[in-house]
Amino acid sequence: MSKPKAKPRSWEDRLEDLRKFREENGSYNVPRNTSLGEWLHNQRTLYGKRDTRFMTRKAPRMIEMGYKFDLRENNSVSWDDRYQQLAEYGRMNGHFDVPCPASVSDDGDAEAAEERFKFYKWVNRLHNEYRAYQKGTSSKLNAERIARLKSVGFRFKGPKNRGRPSGTGLSNPVPKIPFEKRIQQLQAFKADTGHLDVDHNYKHCSNLGGWAADVSAQYASWKSGSTRPTEDAIARFDQLARLGFQFNCLPYYESNRSWEDHYEVLLKFKERNNGSARVPLKYKADLRLGKWVQSQRQQYKLLKEGKKSKLTDERIQKLEAAGFEWALLPGSTQDDDEEDDEMEGYEEEENKIGKEEI
Repeated sequence: MSKPKAKPRSWEDRLEDLRKFREENGSYNVPRNTSLGEWLHNQRTLYGKRDTRFMTRKAPRMIEMGYKFDLRENNSVSWDDRYQQLAEYGRMNGHFDVPCPASVSDDGDAEAAEERFKFYKWVNRLHNEYRAYQKGTSSKLNAERIARLKSVGFRFKGPKNRGRPSGTGLSNPVPKIPFEKRIQQLQAFKADTGHLDVDHNYKHCSNLGGWAADVSAQYASWKSGSTRPTEDAIARFDQLARLGFQFNCLPYYESNRSWEDHYEVLLKFKERNNGSARVPLKYKADLRLGKWVQSQRQQYKLLKEGKKSKLTDERIQKLEAAGFEWALLPGSTQDDDEEDDEMEGYEEEENKIGKEEI
């Protein structure tokens, strides 16, 4: 006598099964190759079709119990969780070259294989997010996260620029040179400029600006509690602080300056330069200031031509009160050349620097 067929489980029964699965597993990530997973797939199909009966009677009950029909929400893993997974992978394997996994794992566990693939994709996206961060466009990475990744030994792939060097300090490579040499470079920079506000785009002295930006990011990550630096690293932070380094060398897209901020920097420039507000375009101590000054002249020209301009009467008055000159005077190009000559002096020091890191 044949065994009677089991009675099909009702929709209510399946909903209860789903609730129990969530209690036992902490998520709604039901494997597709199970009867419950197949049922759940059918529910998502009805939701995608916006089936009237399903949307009015059943979908609200599933949503009420916390189910998200957007799979990305149900399967989401926090950035911190993925970071810990990556750090553990590096510790266990000695590298971060996560291979693309097979579609099905050796033990036939499709869910495990899917999870490994998601991790692989996440790691690969880090490089794209880093390139976006370097360009100043929208990115899920910030200075703190980059510092955390670098702290465990993760290395980002360079920008896809067909071999052409990028114009930003952070995207140019930062050579590994002795820390004491960096201290000497900072001391020389301070003696020449009177401060240690190194622009992140300042690529001379073995990309001193990129190095200063990296150090600033690592310091910010430590102070926020995201990373725990070694005692040697903390000692280096202390040495930099005693020198007068402010750990504020961040890219323009991490530390945007308002118009008022730039104006205050201009006033400080004036104090340091015997009352002159003539900032060279290639002012090495703060490349952003030189570009901002150029922008003010361009906006002023647009205003005089009757075109749309961001320059207001109030801003014009403030600039003129500071002694700002709207017209480029003879010799301005020479000022830029003098800046380049001074930069060459820094590069003489660069040629003496070794490549070993302490």
